[in-house]
Amino acid sequence: MTDNETDPTTLQQTNRQTAINNLRDTHAAIERLMNKTYQQQDVTASSALRQIRTKVTALLSDMENIDLDTFSGREGTLDEFYNNEGRFIESSTGLLITAEDALESSESVDTYSIESSVDSLEKNFNNRIVITKKHLQEDEKRQTESQSRKETPDKELGSSAPDAEPKTESPAWLDDTTKDYASLIPKLYNYINTLEQKYTHCQPEVSNNGDYLGNKTWKVDLLDYGIRGTVKDGAFKIPLVFETCWYPLNSVLEAAQFVQSQANAVGKSQYKSLCLINDVWNNEIKEWAKDFVHQRMSLFLYELENDTLTYKDKSEITERFEFWHSNTIFKAPIEEEMKILIEKMEYLTVNDVMGMFGFNTKGAEAYLYDLMKKGEILDVGLDSPKYTKVKHRE
Repeated sequence: MTDNETDPTTLQQTNRQTAINNLRDTHAAIERLMNKTYQQQDVTASSALRQIRTKVTALLSDMENIDLDTFSGREGTLDEFYNNEGRFIESSTGLLITAEDALESSESVDTYSIESSVDSLEKNFNNRIVITKKHLQEDEKRQTESQSRKETPDKELGSSAPDAEPKTESPAWLDDTTKDYASLIPKLYNYINTLEQKYTHCQPEVSNNGDYLGNKTWKVDLLDYGIRGTVKDGAFKIPLVFETCWYPLNSVLEAAQFVQSQANAVGKSQYKSLCLINDVWNNEIKEWAKDFVHQRMSLFLYELENDTLTYKDKSEITERFEFWHSNTIFKAPIEEEMKILIEKMEYLTVNDVMGMFGFNTKGAEAYLYDLMKKGEILDVGLDSPKYTKVKHRE
């Protein structure tokens, strides 16, 4: 999703060019993958990649042909425009990451994931909202109101008058007269504000597969009616994404189609924890969500009316990530728990840390190495690593 203060025409042009560039890079990556499968003598993968390359070539041609815009896209509100543009650019980036991850992997090429990502990008490209004069007028109105709010002087300190509720442009879904969405706006804002506060002070430390993330970059972005937290490893790798957004759906079919499209856009070496917000989810959708399984994405449903999360229980990953979509504010960092543990046990091994915090071997070793660099622990093992607390002089 994208900031609503961005000009719609400019945003769509920028996103389109970004997607074209990503698709060209994807095409080049697929060429290299074909060479890789030739060397591996994987005839099945080579054949599938040829078909994928044909799809990518056709999609690239469509994107580069501006004249096709008259025949593609659909009608929708300004909020839908921004949401769809966000999904479009996200699926474009996801496809490129999937292809590049396949190049770096020593395993057989996962052609299914690449093809699914191409299909997701094509769907999101065709689902873009056609910009009209009405959209531009609404955007101009929002810009004016936003600037007006910024220029309004703050109230004098010490005033006993109650704060007035800020005037904001109502989202399009408030036009649905079948529900009293207006009464939910404060709850929605409070929930997102809680997540923003938590994301600002806390960072994920353990990935879905047990890798250590505490030494990675943690980036937080506010969405139109949601929030996204992204773990970045270097300039291009994004191993983990948390996204919570308002997305009311009324049927299991709608939910399954949307959620699957989101899952298909997740790169091979990525994981996404997605939480969709509604006032109240119907029982059929909640039952479906409890059974949702995907190797690269977990699903949560949040209800504003009763402040509850629905997700697949008895799942190590969803239980680990539940905190990042809940209203719970505080989570003790692993280092705080580690101090208690090492005082209690005096000596620790890699296996102790794995069992306590959910790390895999690589993650536990990376975390312990990080603590050693900080001067918190020492490796006092002889035949195998064994760690103890550094005793600082008083």
